[in-house]
Amino acid sequence: MKNNNIAVFTTGRDGEAWKVLLEGIRNKATEQGFSLSIFNCAGSLDISRKFDVGEFNIFRLANLDHFDGIILISSTIICKEVERELFEEVKRHSVPAVSMEIKEEGLDFAGIDNYDAMRDMIEHLLDFHKYESIGFIAGPKGNQESLRRLNAYEDVLKEHGIKVHAEDVFYGNYGFQSGLKAAEHFIGRASGLPRAIASSNDEMAMGLIRGFEKHGIKVPKDVAVTGFDDIADAVNYEPRISSVARPRVELGSVIFENLIHKIRGEEADNDIIMKTEPVFRESCGCWVRCGKSFKEFRHDYFVNRETNLSNSAILNEMTEKLTDCDTFDEMLKSLKDFIPFLKCEGLYLCVSPEVKGHPNSIDSPDFMGRLKQYEKDAVLAYPKKMTVLAAYKDGNYFEADDFDTEQLLPECEHTDEAKTYLFSPIHFQDRCLGYAIIVNPNFEMNGQSFYQWLMNVNISIENIRRKNALNDALQRLEEMYIRDGLTNLYNRFGFERFSVNLYDMCRSEERPLLILFADLNKLKQINDVYGHENGDVAIRTVAKALVESKAEEDICTRFGGDEFILMGPDYTAKKAETLIKTVEATLQKANADHQYPYKISASMGYYIIEKDSAISLEEAVDKADHQMYQAKKRYMEQL
Repeated sequence: MKNNNIAVFTTGRDGEAWKVLLEGIRNKATEQGFSLSIFNCAGSLDISRKFDVGEFNIFRLANLDHFDGIILISSTIICKEVERELFEEVKRHSVPAVSMEIKEEGLDFAGIDNYDAMRDMIEHLLDFHKYESIGFIAGPKGNQESLRRLNAYEDVLKEHGIKVHAEDVFYGNYGFQSGLKAAEHFIGRASGLPRAIASSNDEMAMGLIRGFEKHGIKVPKDVAVTGFDDIADAVNYEPRISSVARPRVELGSVIFENLIHKIRGEEADNDIIMKTEPVFRESCGCWVRCGKSFKEFRHDYFVNRETNLSNSAILNEMTEKLTDCDTFDEMLKSLKDFIPFLKCEGLYLCVSPEVKGHPNSIDSPDFMGRLKQYEKDAVLAYPKKMTVLAAYKDGNYFEADDFDTEQLLPECEHTDEAKTYLFSPIHFQDRCLGYAIIVNPNFEMNGQSFYQWLMNVNISIENIRRKNALNDALQRLEEMYIRDGLTNLYNRFGFERFSVNLYDMCRSEERPLLILFADLNKLKQINDVYGHENGDVAIRTVAKALVESKAEEDICTRFGGDEFILMGPDYTAKKAETLIKTVEATLQKANADHQYPYKISASMGYYIIEKDSAISLEEAVDKADHQMYQAKKRYMEQL
C-alpha cells in the first residue's frame, strides 16, 4: 500500500449521514495529503444470511499494519458479531485507531453526546408539550449508540414518575421500513397509541409518519413524532421533523485531525465528544418556519424524481445487457457504457484468478477434487493474487497486471498522489469473487443506485463464472466419454467420432491417409507374472511412445485392451516405416531408462489409403490389422 493512507470501515450505501461524515474526513485528508481506503458494504443485522456474509467479508481484505491510521464508523455496523470481530482485529495491530459513536476499550473514541441530546428532546415533549404518554423507537438491540438514546428516554420518564413498559419500545434497524413496522406495533398496542413517539434516527421517524398516514393517523395532531440526525430529508419532510442536529462534517474533520496528531506522535485527545442540541419543528407540534421554500422544494422534488427515473432506466438497461453476456469480454464491452454512471475518476474490478480462468481444467488429473476444493475455498477467502478483470479511467479500459492481494491496489495506483479509494465486495451470496475499487468516488451519488449497479456486476460475474465452470464440466464429461482413462488416448467412441472426420478430410482434399495398427507384445505374460499394475505400465508406455512419435495432425486411439491405432495424413511408405522405427526406438529407451524386469515392445503394421483410393475406412483398418498380425507372427518366430 501507499504511505500516508488511512483505512475507514463503514457499512451502508444509502443514507445521508455517513456520506456527509465521509466528505468531512476526505476534505481534511486531502488537505493533509493523505489517501483514504474506505472499506464499505451493505451488510445488515442478520449475519446468518449468506448475502451478509459475502458483504462483510470486505472487512477481512486489508492488512491493517499497512495503514498509518484507522477510522471505524462503528455506529453504522449494526451487526454485533461483525463489530466485535473488527474491534479485535484492529486492536491486534499497533496502528492509531478511533471508533466513532461506539466506545471500545483500547480504542480512541469520537462522537456526539447522544444521551444529553435525547434527554433534551424527551424533556421538551414532556415539559413543553405536556405529552404524558411517550413511546420510543430504538435501534438494534445491543447497539451502543441506540442504547445511550434509549437510556436517556427511560431516565427522563422515570424522573417524571412515568413507568416504561415493554410495549412502549420498538426495536428497529435504523431503516425506513423499520419505521413502517413500528407504526403497526404502536397501533396494535393494548394500551392504545402513545401521544408522542421519539425515534433513534430520522429514517425510522419518516417511516413511522408514513405508516401512521396509511391508517389516517395525523402527525402531530394525533401523535407527535421526533427523530435524530437532522438529515436534509427530515428538514423538508411533511411534516418537517423535529430532530437532533449532528455536526457531521465538523466531526469528520475533527476525527481526522486528531488521528493525524496521534500518527505523528503529537499530543491528542483519546475521547472526542461533540455537543449537539434538538431542533424543534412541526412533527412534535412546534410550528417553526424552516427548510426550503415551496418553490425550492418543488424544484428539488422534480429534479430528484427525474434523476431517480433516469437512474432506474439506466440500471434496468444495464441489467438487461449484462444478462445477455456469456463471456467476460462481452460483459466488459456492455459495462463500459455504464461506468460513467458512477461519477468517479476510475474503476477496477479485481477478481480471484480462478474466476476469470476457472481452475477446473480438463487437463487436471483430479478434476472433481479440484472443483470441490475451489468451491470450498471460495467462501470467505481472498486469494494471494488478484486478477484485474477491468481497469477503467478517462473513458477507456486499459491493461493492469495481476497483483498481490496484500497490496490492495494495482501497481499503476501506487503513486504519491493522495486519493480516495472505495473498496466494495464482489460476491455471490457468501462466495467471495473479489472486490471493486472506485477511485475518488462522488459521495453525493445516490447510494441505492450505486448498490444496484454493483449488484448487477456481481450477478453478471457469477453467471459467467458458472457458465465457464459448467462448460468445463461438460467438456470434461465429453472428454471422459471419448478418452481412455488409462492412457488419455481416444477410446472406441473417440475413434468413431474423429477418425471419420480425418478420413473424410483426406478424401475431400485428396491426401493420403496412414492407418497404423499396433499391438503390445506379451501383455498376458506381464499381467500373469508381474501383476496387472505392471500390465498398465506397459500399456501406458506404448501409448506414450505413439504420442511422442506422431505428427501434430495424427490421432491416436486405444482400440482395445492392448491394441492401438494411429491415423495421420500425408504419409508415404517410407515415412510410415520411419514412424515405426521411431516408436520402437522410444520403447527401447523406455526399457533402458526404467530397467523393467520385462521388455516392452509392440508389433506394428500399416496400410496407406492413397488419395485416389475408394477403400472404406473399415476395410483399411482390417488391412492394417492384417499387416500387424504378420509382424506379430514374425516377432513370435524370433523368440
